[in-house]
Amino acid sequence: EDSALARFNVNTCEISGAFICMAGAGTIVFHYGIQKAKRKSLRSMKSFEKPGEEWNPKKMKKYVKHAYFVHGKLTAVLAASGRYPKVIGADLRPGPLAKARQTLENAGCLDRAELRLGDGLSVLSAGEVGSIVLAGVSAQTTWEIIEKAPWVSAVGGPRLVMVPATRHSELRRWLWQHGFALVADRPVQAAGRWYAVMAAEYTGEVIEPTFTQCLLGDTARWPEGAGYAAWQRAKLPRMRLGVPDGSPLAAEMDAILKEGN
Repeated sequence: EDSALARFNVNTCEISGAFICMAGAGTIVFHYGIQKAKRKSLRSMKSFEKPGEEWNPKKMKKYVKHAYFVHGKLTAVLAASGRYPKVIGADLRPGPLAKARQTLENAGCLDRAELRLGDGLSVLSAGEVGSIVLAGVSAQTTWEIIEKAPWVSAVGGPRLVMVPATRHSELRRWLWQHGFALVADRPVQAAGRWYAVMAAEYTGEVIEPTFTQCLLGDTARWPEGAGYAAWQRAKLPRMRLGVPDGSPLAAEMDAILKEGN
């Protein structure tokens, strides 16, 4: 199966040293595909239940389980490459880790990776890895994981490689406002959906970015930048509805919308 990172050259993020893949044991989950599978599951479930009756989680699981079969793919690719002294895959739930183990076995590199069960970065010690991948989860979940590991927010700390499933703009804003510098920000299209693959390092320099900077980041310099920008701008009219007229943010949004017409 395809993935955002499979279409993106990992070397762009200059990954080095020991490596950990978080969220789905490193899988770049097809957010669009999973949502589609869930919608299909909901429709299927509806036909099984009587009006007013709650849906059965066990039946729901039957229909959505196929959406999670790629756990551990990135962990396996990195381990199989032989370029990293240590590759760790982590997840909060035993199920995804078991699937990741199967992926590693099928790839013939189980002996070159380590799988850990735990919440966020609690599975690591400070200085244990040089790069961290947080992928397939929302922007908010991404920054909440970072906040719970203060040692990440230190000069000389690990490089973060992030592929937020949603709210790219908000993750960029959070990173800049919390002392992180974006060293790579590339748009990638996979399964009909646009993603942003970001790499960041802590510098301690806090920046108050503009809305436009948050919306597009540094994606314009890539060949895929125009397509990503069009996709981001297409969401602006709906976002503009909740912004008071006359505010600086409204003025900036209106300027972008006018520019696109």
